[in-house]
Amino acid sequence: MVMLPNRRPSKAAPPIMVKDCTGKWVSVSHPLVGVEVYVAWADTRSERQAIDAAMTQAIEGVARGHRADVWQAMRDGWQTGEYDRVLSEAIPRYEAVIREYTARLEGATERWAMAEAQRQARSRETPQGGSGPVSEASVVSQIQSQSNRLANRIENSSRIAAREIAQRVQGEVASAVRDGERPSGWKSAIAAGSLVKPILATGQIIESEGRLTAAANLVQSGATQRLGLRLSQVVRTSVNDPRRCSVCEDLSGTTFDLPRQQRQFDDMPLPDPDCLGGTRYCRCGWLLRWVKS
Repeated sequence: MVMLPNRRPSKAAPPIMVKDCTGKWVSVSHPLVGVEVYVAWADTRSERQAIDAAMTQAIEGVARGHRADVWQAMRDGWQTGEYDRVLSEAIPRYEAVIREYTARLEGATERWAMAEAQRQARSRETPQGGSGPVSEASVVSQIQSQSNRLANRIENSSRIAAREIAQRVQGEVASAVRDGERPSGWKSAIAAGSLVKPILATGQIIESEGRLTAAANLVQSGATQRLGLRLSQVVRTSVNDPRRCSVCEDLSGTTFDLPRQQRQFDDMPLPDPDCLGGTRYCRCGWLLRWVKS
């Protein structure tokens, strides 16, 4: 049976400060429960912010070079094929930054998942699971299929983000030139935070579902076997603060047994298309519940 959360905190409730599993204070909308207690919320938030900031700085550097290339190419107006040439040369530079960003975030997500598994292994509250009717290989096979779909989503989202950013940067400069602006007196109106929104959306995909890929990798590498753990469930969670929308709040805590409830799990994609903030801003993700084998 799908387990739904039994708490419905009021949207009017003020945030509270609690200590996470590392003893660090973090602002949340309700006390941590279930697998949430094994997450280093303060550290993961801080690391994600640092990864995002480094990416934003790198994208701004690429954009500065791209703008200079556009100004140079338009000194005498666009010549035949020049617009496409400048754009096609810029896109791979944006793609390179995005690849580095996604690799860093994927690596961080796997480390977070491993640390959470280790904490569950040490906890006296982690239940005994035995071998159960379903083999570990079957569970991994189901999750690996999900991971492959995730990899395709990340690749497609990254490619779209690079082209969207390149077109936005180039289009703004081209418009400025047509309006008679000069490079020395012109300044872009696109804020860095706005420019990288398509990339941050890709980051949300990784953080939403990245622990599933991590689970398959941890099992296949033998890491969880050495800890004496077996994957039992996936639990939907969301960033626990007052910015969370009512849709994500209501579904936070939804639990699926895998692979028995794979179909129901597949019917709940993250980021959530029903999130009131839109899929680009949905901050829900999957946490892993392990049992001692």
